[in-house]
Amino acid sequence: MNDDTFRLPGKFDENSHMALIQRRGNLIVGVVQEAPPFTFQNPNTGSWSGFDIGLVQKIAISIFGSQIEGKIAWVPLDPRDRETALGVDRIDLAVGRYEITVARKRRVDFAGPYFTAFQNAVIAQNASSRISGVTELNGQNVCTVVGSTNFEALKAVAPAAVVKTQARTVFECGAELTKGEVVAVVADHVDLRPLVGGTNNKFETLDAKFAPSPYGIGVRKDRTDFRQFLNDQLTGEDVKEAWPELYEQAVPDDDAEQPAVDRY
Repeated sequence: MNDDTFRLPGKFDENSHMALIQRRGNLIVGVVQEAPPFTFQNPNTGSWSGFDIGLVQKIAISIFGSQIEGKIAWVPLDPRDRETALGVDRIDLAVGRYEITVARKRRVDFAGPYFTAFQNAVIAQNASSRISGVTELNGQNVCTVVGSTNFEALKAVAPAAVVKTQARTVFECGAELTKGEVVAVVADHVDLRPLVGGTNNKFETLDAKFAPSPYGIGVRKDRTDFRQFLNDQLTGEDVKEAWPELYEQAVPDDDAEQPAVDRY
């Protein structure tokens, strides 16, 4: 959709959640403050950016029409609080690397997925002759990011891998790799990108994507009309046309594609 195209507000059944949002005058979005490149808040200006932010703005247009300024209320949330916030109607939806899991679907519903992440590994270039696949990390010292799903994903495919360090960021893991304390860094494939590249880089990607993680839009459990509406937007022409450009802006030169939604 051309950004200059004028759009009228959507028309909905008066008892639908979308009509409630229209009457209230804003879409309330629970969002993780530091989940770049998907969601990120500028600490100086308070403005939001990222791939998920762009998608939510497209969805807001389908509710309010072209004029959405001031009609999205961004509510910063700790990731651990998202299910509770949805359950008590503090927010309409939640985004920001919200992985769709069986455990979470017991408490909330999901529209999407709108993106699929994978785990991958970065190794030192001088280790490439002996490590060509993720299973060869068995018996090797590895660094993962604390609080992520990296550890469990790695253990599922390389159970004998030694997770020597769980660092706060992939950059701290990169420092461990530089010092030779570990032979690999395992993380989300998007997070690993900053470690590889540049003229003096000594790391390379193992190119062994595993453990796919679908990201979805969280909604209150059994709010079927709203979930179906969000899925309709994700599969509609506006989002399908905008998806590649929004992703390229957030993650340049990655070959990701929009996945099919799960209309459960």
